[in-house]
Amino acid sequence: MAGSRMKLELSQVVQGRGRLGLLLGIGRMGQHTLDIPGCLLYTHLGSVPHLTQDALHTLRSLPAVTQVTLSNMAEHQEVLEEFKGGFKKFAGRNHVSLFLNTLFTHLQRGGPKSTLI
Repeated sequence: MAGSRMKLELSQVVQGRGRLGLLLGIGRMGQHTLDIPGCLLYTHLGSVPHLTQDALHTLRSLPAVTQVTLSNMAEHQEVLEEFKGGFKKFAGRNHVSLFLNTLFTHLQRGGPKSTLI
């Protein structure tokens, strides 16, 4: 199934409101699905805030899709390049698909700089 496209299978559409369905074919091999409306696992650079990896692995029914922001990845680009194992392995989330969130306002390397004159 490599190279397959994602498909949206709708089970119910309410006029002027929401849709219920399933997003099929998520992941490199198309092995994951996501209920619509769905839930993404929010992370900060691959780590779930306020949960250790041990605590995370005790939870049942985690979403198959993990959210990662592009700004976080860009801030830690050097570390990720040096690691050489890929982001999923770095974050310990090998079995999930990643949703790369590119919505960020402004990324400035090295943090904010003073513009005093």
